[in-house]
Amino acid sequence: FNPIVRTCLIIQFLIASTLLSMAMLLPVFLQLVVGFSASVSGLFMIPLISSQMIASIATGNRMRRTGRYKLSPQMGFAGITLSYLLYSTMSTATPYWMIALYFMLNGLSIGLCMSPLTVAGQNASDFRDLGAFTGTSGFFRSLGGSLGAALMWSVLVFTFSRYLIDAHLGLGPEVLRGGPTALSSLPAGARHVLTPSLNHSFSTVFLLAAGIAAAGFVATCFLKEIPLRTTVAHVAEAASAD
Repeated sequence: FNPIVRTCLIIQFLIASTLLSMAMLLPVFLQLVVGFSASVSGLFMIPLISSQMIASIATGNRMRRTGRYKLSPQMGFAGITLSYLLYSTMSTATPYWMIALYFMLNGLSIGLCMSPLTVAGQNASDFRDLGAFTGTSGFFRSLGGSLGAALMWSVLVFTFSRYLIDAHLGLGPEVLRGGPTALSSLPAGARHVLTPSLNHSFSTVFLLAAGIAAAGFVATCFLKEIPLRTTVAHVAEAASAD
């Protein structure tokens, strides 16, 4: 089994395990903790998506000019780890412009990672195996996204439940099902306890995501870089060379 392909699949699994969950968790955090409406929370995702697109295009152009692909995902995972650590510090007191900057850092870092991993795996695969790698790559991303989302939400609900038990409010995590409207209808004393508890629960999840991203950074250190091919020639010799 080609070691470059194996490393690319592991890294793609790790990055996908946080991307899908963050795409769902961040708008919920903005609504339940910061107090934004659903529409404003959606608008805050624009800096993340646009910066990701810009970084992805720039990374592709860099690879085309230099033929190098390892540095980009290394920098990207370092940035993703940092952005998740910054997410864990967010609260109702965090300025809106700072939240947008955190989102932009996250988007730029993601854009540095996605294209190089696919190119690296395809470049190391035999031409006849390109379809197999592409399909397997999509499977690993889907698997990572599904497992990561289940893990993140489970940790969020479990942590929040522990805070509720300690607060002796007689409430369970099902209080979140009603969204911001249900939370705003609660007594002021309950909201005074619930909001910090929910904030701490999200911080725990963001720290977990940072740990996964850090594991992805370590994995990129084992990604071997070989010259990008310009033909469909067999490249097994290059991939196995020391």
